[in-house]
Amino acid sequence: LTIISVYGYPGEGPAGRNRALVAEIAAFTAALGNAHWVVGGDWNFPPEEWDRAGGWHLGVPIAAGKPTCYPSNGPPREIDFWAVPPHTRHRVVG
Repeated sequence: LTIISVYGYPGEGPAGRNRALVAEIAAFTAALGNAHWVVGGDWNFPPEEWDRAGGWHLGVPIAAGKPTCYPSNGPPREIDFWAVPPHTRHRVVG
């Protein structure tokens, strides 16, 4: 099992360097072949924007549906979540 921790670039949402980060992780996990992997951390964008970040190339987001970030200058948001390969989604509870 390969476990990858990620910390996205703050304030950039699902574009720019965060989109490039998702693409780089997708290339890395593709090179693993059939090995099992999970990616988790602070993506700095919500799971609802996963596809805009190119996440569909990587896998499926697994989120709790609860805020994980409580900024002093805005509403709470969920920006910390996991991603798994589509074929293992049914094995993950979350």
